[in-house]
Amino acid sequence: MRPGLHLHSALVGRDRELAQILAAPDSYGGIAIKGPPGVGRSRLLADAVERLADTGRTVYRVITTAPDDDTEPTADRAVSQVLDSIRPDTPVVLVIDDAQWLSRSTVEVIAHAAARSGLFILLSIGTGKRRTPVLDGLWKDRILDRLDLEPLPAAESVRLVSDWVAAPGENVDGAAVHRLLQLSAGNLVVLRELVDTAIGRNVLIRDGQLWRLSADVPLSPALIDIVWSHVDEVISLSDYAQSGDIRNVLDIVSLSESLLLTAATTLVDSRLLEELESTGLLTVTTRDGGEHVEFTTPLTGRVIGAAIGRLRRRRLAGLIAAALDKVASEGNSGPREHVLSTLLHVDSGGQVVAERVVEAARLSWRYYPPEVTEHLASAAIDAGGGFDAQLVMATAEGQLGRVDAAQSRLQALMTTADNDVRRVAAVAACTDNLVVMMADGAGAMALSRETELAVTDPALRSQLIARRGLAMHAIGDSAGALAVLEPLLDHLEGETLTAACFATAVGAAMIGHLGVAFAALERVDTLDDGGSETDPRRTVLDLTRCLVLGSAGAFPEALVLARERYDSAVERSSQLHQAWFGWAHGGLLLTCGRANEATRWLTEAHTLARDLGQGSMRQLVAADLIRALAISGRADDAERVLLGSDSAAAAMGELFGAAAARQVAVAWLAVARGDLDAAGRALLLAADTYLGSGHNMPALHAYVDLARLGSFRESVPAIERLAAVVDGGFAELQIDMARALAGDDPERSIAVAERSEAIGLNLQAAEMLSNAARLLEASGDKTASAATRRRASTLLRACDHPRTPLVHNATLGTLSERENEIATMAARGTSNRDIAAALVISPRTVETHLNKAFGKLGIGSRSELPGALDRLV
Repeated sequence: MRPGLHLHSALVGRDRELAQILAAPDSYGGIAIKGPPGVGRSRLLADAVERLADTGRTVYRVITTAPDDDTEPTADRAVSQVLDSIRPDTPVVLVIDDAQWLSRSTVEVIAHAAARSGLFILLSIGTGKRRTPVLDGLWKDRILDRLDLEPLPAAESVRLVSDWVAAPGENVDGAAVHRLLQLSAGNLVVLRELVDTAIGRNVLIRDGQLWRLSADVPLSPALIDIVWSHVDEVISLSDYAQSGDIRNVLDIVSLSESLLLTAATTLVDSRLLEELESTGLLTVTTRDGGEHVEFTTPLTGRVIGAAIGRLRRRRLAGLIAAALDKVASEGNSGPREHVLSTLLHVDSGGQVVAERVVEAARLSWRYYPPEVTEHLASAAIDAGGGFDAQLVMATAEGQLGRVDAAQSRLQALMTTADNDVRRVAAVAACTDNLVVMMADGAGAMALSRETELAVTDPALRSQLIARRGLAMHAIGDSAGALAVLEPLLDHLEGETLTAACFATAVGAAMIGHLGVAFAALERVDTLDDGGSETDPRRTVLDLTRCLVLGSAGAFPEALVLARERYDSAVERSSQLHQAWFGWAHGGLLLTCGRANEATRWLTEAHTLARDLGQGSMRQLVAADLIRALAISGRADDAERVLLGSDSAAAAMGELFGAAAARQVAVAWLAVARGDLDAAGRALLLAADTYLGSGHNMPALHAYVDLARLGSFRESVPAIERLAAVVDGGFAELQIDMARALAGDDPERSIAVAERSEAIGLNLQAAEMLSNAARLLEASGDKTASAATRRRASTLLRACDHPRTPLVHNATLGTLSERENEIATMAARGTSNRDIAAALVISPRTVETHLNKAFGKLGIGSRSELPGALDRLV
């Protein structure tokens, strides 16, 4: 999809419903299709009518409108005229749009007509517009069948967005997809208009291979018309309230987005809320243990909110804030409501207490985008929040990618801090910024050490030492970091304990001491608030847990955790956490061999890390992305990422082992280019660099990669030495893999393959099966070799056919000369008969050779041949 192109939506996800309509004439005189606006009623109706017309039926169509006086509606007269004009036994389809507006007498006429031979009635009924007890009687009495259309499922909406927007090889950012689905809430019409508007207004833009929202989707005239037509219809048909009362409720809900029900009922009549819920305009959801009133389609709230005048907005904001404060005073709300109430107090223009706004700003990033944190921090500064407000503002600036601004603010705070507590808080934030954002580990260590010498309070010094330990780990001295941090863990608490446990767990995992890593995580496994996923400590710990679980080989558990936290980050519009857990998920997929799938996640994380100024993270994600692209066969794309990574590394230091990770990436790019000698040199350099920092676990993986290339003399002795200093089942599996590759026992390779497959390492399992097949064939057991190769092909297909030397070389030998010749001709589109004529063999022989080739290549049809043969080249 490109700007300026119109979006055409096919019938999506409605095959079952279409089949029900087409089967209804066998048992009923018609069918009623019910559903809210935008779920695809009109499109489903059009497809059904087209299919029914193909059977020889004549189609009549009547479109109804809402009655505006006591006269007989035009649609009622039209229905009567059509029914009177139909000759007996003539096959006819009578289609009535928006049948909820038909009068009682016309519905009774339809009920009698449905018994006619040859007549089939299709009724389209919009829900949430008008109660239809008489119509409901038609299917209760089994005169008509009934079909209820639900909003488009999320999976179908995701597929639609991808089909509309992304070309092959491109992806749509998870946050963009979430926002489009959030605003449309399964409404196909709204979704299509949102995407069309976002592309047309250059808000949904392509950034490399990733489509992203550069701002929120603007409100087009068409979107505004869709919303107001529905709202006006609800108002005109209300049985209970006047227009002003309804607009008041809608304005209140739009300003709060999600309003605690107990607060809503103090502001408006609960019976009016019930009526608006029955129309489908509002809905009640449960979140954080409380019921909340929201718009069923969030876009409705945006449109209504945009129409509220400035003075009215201020007045209503104050009323809602007061209602939330009252509920809070009764102990019936949580931190989310505290943030919303404070935000509304600020927006109402009233006087606010600085301490309250500072606290709300600190909490806000758990529930809102960082722009809200910045807004509240600014209000706190204006209210006299001083140092604390400035510190929160620096955090917001960092999350928004304004790294230099955050650093300048923190340096000013360190200079002006009037006591050691504040000075240490500023230094802690500054060292985090230096390490994570600016990749300046040496600067962070120097700052921490300098401040340690000036502080006398033991607890404050412990906080600084913990930060220094994090910096030591960042620059590669993980053993030194553990020596500093482990004795401190019993004396730390809060965020400092979390940071220390993070550095301890990650450092221990890199060294290969997984027992120490898990013990560090267990120290803070139970948090004061129950471990809510919005707690910042839980975020850091879960990211660490993903890494440690992956190092231990618990890939299914790690993948589930990473995906859950990614989805939560997207829902909360936290781009930083979206990047973190997207990277974690992509890295785990890459280790499992699902390189093509990993590319989508890593591309997104790499782009976000760049935009958010996450210097250290960007380089590490780039290394994973290069590997994923190379193993997927996209060497040119990998080369481009490498060049960008080189530029970033030149502009700042490389921390957290980024230099060695880059060498591993260079090695796999060399493999993709066919230069195994260069790949071997890069892997040896990576292993030496890792060992120089005491990072035994990644050094082990680099040596195992070297064994996968067939370099046993350089890799196996080093692997045997590392076997004595690393622990964990995954490390043992990697060591056994290298030993099996260096040996000549196929059963040993098969055993490693089965253990690998059991924990989700399908590529590694396929490589070991390919190695076993090679050994079996060399021993003369061609039957067992072919069977083993087929098992490998099945696993490779599940991984979307990644390219590594072990599977590549094994596959090269699977096709005989004749099989390769016939498969090549078939891949070019030559028929079996023409192949047989060209080679002077029978068509049956051609078919036999093709079937053997399919089995060896792990494919099931001729259409897959070009790709499978291309992977051999």
